[in-house]
Amino acid sequence: MAKVVKPAADKRFKRGRVKTPRKATGRWRALVRPLVKWIIVVAIFGYATTRALALVATAPALRISHVAVTGTHQVSQAEILRRVQALDGQNIVRADLAAARRSLLGSPWIEEATLRRRLPSTIEVQITERAPIGVARLGRGGLHLIAADGTVLGPYGANAAYDLPIVDGLPPSGARAYTATAAIGVPAKVDPDRADLAARVVTALAGEPELLKLVSQMDVSDIEDAVVLLGDDPARVHLGHEDFARRVRAYRDLAPTLLQHVDAIDSADVRYDGRVFVRPARGRAAAADRP
Repeated sequence: MAKVVKPAADKRFKRGRVKTPRKATGRWRALVRPLVKWIIVVAIFGYATTRALALVATAPALRISHVAVTGTHQVSQAEILRRVQALDGQNIVRADLAAARRSLLGSPWIEEATLRRRLPSTIEVQITERAPIGVARLGRGGLHLIAADGTVLGPYGANAAYDLPIVDGLPPSGARAYTATAAIGVPAKVDPDRADLAARVVTALAGEPELLKLVSQMDVSDIEDAVVLLGDDPARVHLGHEDFARRVRAYRDLAPTLLQHVDAIDSADVRYDGRVFVRPARGRAAAADRP
């Protein structure tokens, strides 16, 4: 019988330890499971949001049924409601307030308009109106009220309650004529710089109402020199571009003395401190000391 002989193990050689690689499926599961959960959550949230918006968009309680207007003095409530009538019955959340605001600003009397939503069904409209500063003589266009920024507010005949001076020397702003701008729904404008000069004269004299009542007409053809007519006095009084109240007062106080020396005054220049230069209706110019 053969004898089995085992060779002696050589301790100098050892088998290296071999690590068994983990299965890739475990790692992917760790990544995919949270991602799937988030996708489900987002999908549910998106569906719920879409449904909520759909309900809001069709909710009868959120249809605009009332427009609350404040700040109007010249523009009637009926005119405001006519300009925003497109909002009536719209969903208050989806209503285009910007378009309604543009429609309101198409009125020459409205300088600014602010619209706010008040749930469930009310739109609040805050109006800031322009104030007239004079009655402009616009060529064949007749007499129109104008604002300080040059906006033509409308015919004077429809607003004859205003006691304001007639203003000449106001050309149209830009190439369009007054009738053309009004026809396309854009408020017509006169030259804003000259309108501003007229406004500064009126504002300065408004602090002394008796002086403002004296000014019957004004010419702002020269942007540096406002010329006024005072009451029944035919003299053209040159006021310059500042210190209007003091200069009107100076001419008013000195006019009786001047008329003692001349039969009639064509013009008087009060732009120079301490002196009033007078041009008689006939004859050469003269100078007098201001009081």
